[in-house]
Amino acid sequence: MQLKDIDKATYRQHFKYTTFAVIAALMIGALSISSILILFVGDVDGSNFNLNLAGVIISVVILAIVASQIKSKPYFAEILYVSRLKFELSHINRKLKAVEKSAKNNNTTAFDVLAFYYQATRQVWTLDDNTLTISELNSKESMFFDQINQVNFQADANRYSRDLLTQFS
Repeated sequence: MQLKDIDKATYRQHFKYTTFAVIAALMIGALSISSILILFVGDVDGSNFNLNLAGVIISVVILAIVASQIKSKPYFAEILYVSRLKFELSHINRKLKAVEKSAKNNNTTAFDVLAFYYQATRQVWTLDDNTLTISELNSKESMFFDQINQVNFQADANRYSRDLLTQFS
C-alpha cells in the first residue's frame, strides 16, 4: 500500500456526512421495515422482538449492498483510503514487536516496515485529530531515524507491502 496525501478538511467532512447518512438510513430503514413486518405478521399483544431484530438485520443487509455499490465513487476515496490504511496498520500492529526486534538487529526489511508504520500512524492520527500520544510517536520515530542513520540506510515507506510481514513472527 502506498501512502497518499489526503486533504484533512475534505476527509473530515465526507466522513461526518457519511456517518450521519449511515445512521439515518439504518434508523429509518430498521423502523420502517420492523413496522411493516409487525403490521402484517406481528402479534398485537405479544412481543415482536424477533420482527424488530429482523428489521434491523434486513436494513443492515440493504445498507451493505448499497455501500458495496457506491464505495468506488470519488466522494468516498478519502474514507476508503483511511479505512484501508487503518486495516494495514492493524496487520503491522500484530507483528510490531517482532518487527521492532528485527530492526534492532539492523534488518533492512524491518526498517522499511517501520518507516511505513510511523508515517501511516502519523497520517491517521492527524486526520482523526488524535494528537494525545503524538509526542510518544515522535520519540519512537526519532530513535528509529537515529538508528537507520547510524547504519547508513535509507528506509523507504514506499517499499512496504503486506507480504513483508510474513518474515516476522
